[in-house]
Amino acid sequence: MATIIIPLPDANDEAGVGPDESPLYTFPLWGRSVFAYVVGGFARCFASHRFVFVLAPEASGEAQSFAIDECSRLGVNRAQVIPCSAPSGTIDQLITALRVAGVASQESIVVADADTLRPGFRIDSRSLGSVGDAFVEVVPRVAASPAGVQLDEQGSRVLRISASDSDSSLSATGLYGFASRVVFEHAVAMSRETVVGEQAPLVGVISALLARGAPVRPLVADPTSRLACGSAGAYDSLRTQQPPLLLPDHGIWPQRRVG
Repeated sequence: MATIIIPLPDANDEAGVGPDESPLYTFPLWGRSVFAYVVGGFARCFASHRFVFVLAPEASGEAQSFAIDECSRLGVNRAQVIPCSAPSGTIDQLITALRVAGVASQESIVVADADTLRPGFRIDSRSLGSVGDAFVEVVPRVAASPAGVQLDEQGSRVLRISASDSDSSLSATGLYGFASRVVFEHAVAMSRETVVGEQAPLVGVISALLARGAPVRPLVADPTSRLACGSAGAYDSLRTQQPPLLLPDHGIWPQRRVG
């Protein structure tokens, strides 16, 4: 089993808040909510993985109830919603949530953003250790990415990840996996000692692993299956599109009609 941890944006995250100051993940989308489609992309993990959703300390009881109710409707077997006193979007928030959730030291963890729809996502927790210390989900370069990613010649190993790397042909999508909680926490400690300059928190953690020669693998995704929903503009764009196609036994995604 792995734990999939998803920090949810708060009211201070202007990019993830709608015109009425409600978080975008609560907005309606294709007959459900943005949250339902973000989490529904992990439907293949519902039976085998635990999900932890992290809320800002000032989050309302309604926000907690919303996340719990949506998980119940989706059929997530194990879900926790944790209000966290650490600032939103920080490594401290993740560290605190892992501790409160009781994630074991050798348990694999996957950290996903709440801004991307990933229909059909699959990860086998038994193989997480075999990918090295960590993995980074990547797609061909997009401007809104938190970081550019460079691979080795074989395309099997990450060489560099940086928010300032404009020459790379790949982008990180905002999803990162770590072979264990221990690996993650050691990488966090190293990043606080070695990473300089402005980096997204998890980009700095991956950079610290790479700096000590740890194996970090790319998880290459089809760019057409990664749909951004991290701003009001992206949300409005999604509403004009047809929902993604996925077999009905793999999640909540409606099927497109043919003809």
